[in-house]
Amino acid sequence: MTNSTRLPLITVSVVDSNPAFRAALGQGLARFPGVVVFDKCGDARSAAEALAQRPPRVLLVGNNLPDSPEWQFVESLRGRRMSTLIIALSDSEAVADVQAAFRAGALGYLLRNSSLTQMQQALHDVISGGAPLTPSVARALVSSFSAPRSDSGLLGGLTDRESEVLDLLSRGLRYRQIASSMRLSPDTVHTHAKNVYRKLGVSSKTEAAMIWMRNLGEVGGPPKLLSVAV
Repeated sequence: MTNSTRLPLITVSVVDSNPAFRAALGQGLARFPGVVVFDKCGDARSAAEALAQRPPRVLLVGNNLPDSPEWQFVESLRGRRMSTLIIALSDSEAVADVQAAFRAGALGYLLRNSSLTQMQQALHDVISGGAPLTPSVARALVSSFSAPRSDSGLLGGLTDRESEVLDLLSRGLRYRQIASSMRLSPDTVHTHAKNVYRKLGVSSKTEAAMIWMRNLGEVGGPPKLLSVAV
């Protein structure tokens, strides 16, 4: 008689704004023995409603939700008394983005292009007490500990989106123009900008832009600085 290891039953829900990715991930995971997919939601509001009805053991959450930028939805779950374990999904390998996800409450971080096998293994890892990471993300984190700090000390805490907003602000664009360029709502751009000011310890677009341009100058020449709209 052959001995076989019985895998634990894992219930999982997927929250991501990309319908094709969301459907493919849910269908793919459902094919693995012991994995039961509950819900596949495209925004924070529907995800919150689904969680209230049937919380899964593991929640896979993307940072691209239209009604909850970056990891705000993950952070909003902190106040709930839930046993659900959260794994962040993103396209970014930036250390600052990974750190932001963990600060918000995620216990793992996977790139969206991870294989289904990696996704399935991550489910088992997180319920076993691990912190699953895509290998390239894990390497970036390890490398960050030996990387020299720069003034980028200030800028190192910005997410990719925040850095992009700051770059466009330094070029003189207004919130509405940035929103159009980045295909975001003006309110979301304003939230990113407020986060930038807080992280840099400044209170104006001009101060933030000067820090950004000074850093660009140190690493190889900034583009021409336009007058910053206030």
